[in-house]
Amino acid sequence: MTQFEKITESPEVLAAFLAALPVIDGPWDTEFHKRFCDYCPAKDCDDCRCKEFRNNPRWWLSLTDTQEPSEETKRAARKLAALVDQYSAAEAGEMLEISMKALEILKEEKISGYGWATAIHIAKAIGIHERG
Repeated sequence: MTQFEKITESPEVLAAFLAALPVIDGPWDTEFHKRFCDYCPAKDCDDCRCKEFRNNPRWWLSLTDTQEPSEETKRAARKLAALVDQYSAAEAGEMLEISMKALEILKEEKISGYGWATAIHIAKAIGIHERG
C-alpha cells in the first residue's frame, strides 16, 4: 500500500493527516472564517460557538462545492426580511442575538432539525448581521 493510499483510505484518516500538518492556516481555516467568523458577533473567540468546526479538516472535507442556500433557507430569508422590515436595525440585531441563543439551546439539548449556523446564513442573506 502506498502512502497516498494510506492517507486517503477514509475521510477520517485524511482529516487526521491534514490536522497533523504544521500549517498556520489551512484551507479549512479559511473556509471556517468565511462561513462562521465573518458573521459572528462575538468579540472574544476563546469560547467559540463553532469550535467543533474550528481547525477541523474533517469538517472541511465534508463540504460540497455548492454554497447556494437551499430553497427552504431562501424562503425563510424572505419571511424574515419581511419581519425585520417592521423593526429598526438595532432591534433586528437584538432579536437575532436572542434567536441565535435560542437555537444554541436547541443544539445543546440535541433537538434535531435546528442549527444556529442556519440563523447566521439567513441573517447574512437579509443583510442584518454584520461582524462588530
